[in-house]
Amino acid sequence: MTLLMNPWFWAFLGACGWGLAPYVVGSAIGKKTWFGILTLILCEVPRVVLALPIIIQPRLFDPIPPWLTVLGGAVLLGSLAFASPVVRIIPHTSPNRSEPLRTDGLYAHLRHPLTLCDALWPLGYALMTGSIIGILLTPVWFALCWLVTTIEEERLVEEYGDDYREYQLNVPRLIPSLRPNRVTA
Repeated sequence: MTLLMNPWFWAFLGACGWGLAPYVVGSAIGKKTWFGILTLILCEVPRVVLALPIIIQPRLFDPIPPWLTVLGGAVLLGSLAFASPVVRIIPHTSPNRSEPLRTDGLYAHLRHPLTLCDALWPLGYALMTGSIIGILLTPVWFALCWLVTTIEEERLVEEYGDDYREYQLNVPRLIPSLRPNRVTA
């Protein structure tokens, strides 16, 4: 098996991208849009390639049954709904006080909707392609997302102070809440 056909190679590259993510949200270089885009590509593209049918790995079924494709598509589309707030922020950059603190819409139900999308879309895609390795990596992606949000939240407290601390008390980090937040910031 060549390196490019090895799913663990692609998982490693994706993890390297996530390894750079704390620099995007927590350092001066994170204010550079080009660095955020580069990190985004390194996080996301390998996770797409990893589950492709041409990558040699165990599959749930061969051929993939339609119900699994539908289930995976539902998970994928459902997770992409959490990416919608990206049109209201400057994504993949460090927190910036010139941006208003968002606490409405999806932000009223979880503090990091885009990051939840990043944690879950690979699961839907892996289900669609039957990638067992892609499915098994979902907890790893979620853990990496949790780590990045921990670092990002430190920067958000630095930027927004007590307004963000109050927001943290009322709105969950990555698991959505159906109750609206009580924050008026």
